[in-house]
Amino acid sequence: MLTAMLIASTLLAPLSPGEHAVGFRMVMEIDAQRPALPPASGMGRQLPIAIWYPARTSERPAMRVRDYVMAGAQALVGIESADPRAPLAAFAADALARGATHAEVERLLDSTGIAVRDAAAAPGRFPLLLFAHGSVETESVMCEYLASYGYVVAAVRSRGAADPAYSLSRENLDAVVTDNDLVASRMLREPDVAPAAIGIIGMSNGSIVAMALQLRRPVSAIVSLDGGIGENAGGIYLRERSGGEFGALRAPVLHFYAPNNPHLNLEHLRSYRSAPRTLVFVRGMRHVDFLAYPSFEHLLPGFSGQDVPADAQPGFVWVNRYTLHFLDAHMHNSKHGARFMAGTPETRGVPPGLMTIERLN
Repeated sequence: MLTAMLIASTLLAPLSPGEHAVGFRMVMEIDAQRPALPPASGMGRQLPIAIWYPARTSERPAMRVRDYVMAGAQALVGIESADPRAPLAAFAADALARGATHAEVERLLDSTGIAVRDAAAAPGRFPLLLFAHGSVETESVMCEYLASYGYVVAAVRSRGAADPAYSLSRENLDAVVTDNDLVASRMLREPDVAPAAIGIIGMSNGSIVAMALQLRRPVSAIVSLDGGIGENAGGIYLRERSGGEFGALRAPVLHFYAPNNPHLNLEHLRSYRSAPRTLVFVRGMRHVDFLAYPSFEHLLPGFSGQDVPADAQPGFVWVNRYTLHFLDAHMHNSKHGARFMAGTPETRGVPPGLMTIERLN
């Protein structure tokens, strides 16, 4: 049964959570084989990992947006911020500049999700998902949603090879692939994680990381959120890293993409013939709308810009639903998930024209 806490969540609305309560925790992994990133020193590369997981019900309060923002700041640099107000101020700065009031921003920051920090894990073992290339606060909605349906989701912030700031380069992509490989190894030792192949959700450059990780370990499913695998940057990197031998890229791929992307080139994806690929065009979505910004916008109109597409929130909701059914089909061998993915968007209740699906097998 859903608890009142789950039903009352404002951050997940209008998504319906699953049967599990959700916990959230942060853990630190150290890669002693690589140097520390500044401002840390002397102990190896720090990997702060944010984890959402099925949990036992708890009477303690759920995570607020402000809690996720603060956790996100720690996940970026690996240490607590010297000024605890700075991450919150940075989160709110653009909205305040566009005319939002401090009271409106405070209401958004106090909005709750469904995860309880450090809640006791639910009994059992659950499939592992990695979430590549987001921030804790912007990953929170999808990660809470998937954890409520029986997944453990682990996310490490993308950082450069030698600097906490990430920018697209071959060296930095290599570093992020290694980071996520270590996170997978760490999480597969956890008692609540099933010892099986992993799934990966990759936002933007994170989808390149997701595809490349198959060259290191088995992967059961990949979800690409407006990902770079649909652009030349991803295609070139994967060709170089695989030596042009795409047969190792076998994991089923669900690739969402948005309009108005000047870098869009789906021919690379179409060439990965060893992998079943489902390409989903989502009308009216901006790049940021594949993360939690539509949920923030729902709670504070104008938070993410002046010209927010009308399709942003319904698009985000259906991206989450399709992601869940796709993962269920390939990680739980769910017949229901497979049937859902085989249907047309209109027969699944998607607003007419919101999604267009191309299937490549």
